[in-house]
This record gives sequence, C-alpha cells and structure tokens, in this order.
Amino acid sequence: RLSEGDVLPRENEFAEALGISRNILREALRHYRTLGIIASRPKTGAVILRLVPDNPYEAYFPFLAAEKNTMEELAHFRACIESGAARMIAEKVRDSDIKELQRIVGALKKAAGKEEQIVLEIQFHSLLLRIPGNGLLSGMVPLIVGFFAKTRERNSESTRGKTPEEIAKEHQEIVDTLIRKDAENLYRLLFEHNQSYFAKTEESRKKEKKK
Repeated sequence: RLSEGDVLPRENEFAEALGISRNILREALRHYRTLGIIASRPKTGAVILRLVPDNPYEAYFPFLAAEKNTMEELAHFRACIESGAARMIAEKVRDSDIKELQRIVGALKKAAGKEEQIVLEIQFHSLLLRIPGNGLLSGMVPLIVGFFAKTRERNSESTRGKTPEEIAKEHQEIVDTLIRKDAENLYRLLFEHNQSYFAKTEESRKKEKKK
C-alpha cells in the first residue's frame, strides 16, 4: 500500500507489523538502499524514492565484465530489446523526443573522438528506450546501453569498421524513420544497427579460439 514519497514506519513498529526481527528488517532496508529504492532523510526516517530501481544490474557489472562472452551476449540481447520495442517507440515518440534525438545526431557528426562519440550514442539509445514510458524497459538502459557501450569501448575489435560519418548517418536514419512513425523500418534499422556489433564480437571470439 506504500508508494513513492511515503515515509516508512519506525524500525520497531515496522518489524512488529511484519512479524520479523529488527536485524532482518535492517538487512532488507540496507538492500533497498543499495538499489536506490529508499533513502534516509534527517528527522524523517526512511523514505521511498522509487518502486523500481534505476539500475538493478549495477552489482552484477564486475562479474559480467569478467565473462569472455559478455560483449557478444549483450549485443544479441540489445538487438532483441531495441528492435522488439520499435513499435512502442514509434507510437509513443513525441516532438520533444525527436528534437533531442536530432540534437544528439548533430553532435555525433561533430564528435571530436571515440570517447565523445560513445557518450552521445549512450544518450541516443537511452532516450529511445525511455520513450515508451515503460519502467521495466527504462530499467534495462544501464545494462544494455551504458554497460554495453563501456564494454564495447574496451573491446577494440568491436569498434572497428565504421567511420564517425557512417555512425552519425545510421542514427539519422533512425530519427527519420521515427519522424514518419514507420515501426516496420525502425525495427529493421535497429536490428541492423546492433547486428554490426555482434558480428564483430563473433569474429573476435573465433580469433580467440584459434589462439
């Protein structure tokens, strides 16, 4: 029955209401603080910030980064999620979203280096996944956009083959398709955009096996 902005009961009252010890309650509250769901406020106590964590995958990032196949699997996963959300994105996109995406593409065309380019790509694809207004979809942004981009940056094999102009052109085509609200072509463009990444990671994996 609690919602965002509500203050949680005091620990002793809360534990008694749930029929658990205060130690167990504190352990649970610590977990929710780590996820950013609750926060402690002076003179107020524990307050609910959100019901779905902004980044539920953060604790897993070190383990994912250590896996050899993470880049390849993330590329496939991202292709499924982004292209699968194409219809919702095309239906829900607003003029303000188009304007912001156009701004990012304009900046991509002038990007000074790889680092700036990756930051702008993160902004572009993060906005795409947030357009439908689906909390669970937005919650995947840190994993399949942010973490994927950082992993890609470390994997030199996966960043070859495209000039900054080609990358900017691909993103412009996505925006043009959104302006037309053409869900079918948006699906195709998003899948092809991601396919180039997992094609590179598969190539890298084959080379690694030969070694």
